[in-house]
Amino acid sequence: MADWMDELVKRTKEKFGPQQLEDEKFLREERLKRELGLRFYHELRAWLRRVERDFNAKYGASVLIVTEAGQGISIMGTLTRNQSRVVSLSYNDRLQQFVWDTGTATTHPMVQLKLSGDRMVAQGGTQDWTVEEFGQEIIDGVLS
Repeated sequence: MADWMDELVKRTKEKFGPQQLEDEKFLREERLKRELGLRFYHELRAWLRRVERDFNAKYGASVLIVTEAGQGISIMGTLTRNQSRVVSLSYNDRLQQFVWDTGTATTHPMVQLKLSGDRMVAQGGTQDWTVEEFGQEIIDGVLS
């Protein structure tokens, strides 16, 4: 029976071994992308919080308000008593993408995170953004 088992293992490795290696590599890459995507999301939340605090301190009023709920972030700019803008971001960690909603007729494409070297960048259309660049794009939209 040992000879039969050894032969069966050998044939199975020859037949399925290369595909198993590819599958394992794919799963490792997906796990890495998911971890880096969550890190990007957490860094973006922290960056937006810092900007909220620093901007309001320099401006002298609470103009910028960042709130969080689950995998979503809401950024509101209250420019005057009668004028405010809100951007809502929701993050899908399974797909590594943001849905960017301004609540107006202006639509933004989904912002996909992609692996660039050993880090994630946000890709909106043909533009790639770091955490800070993506955050600046959002804040500029809220306060413009």
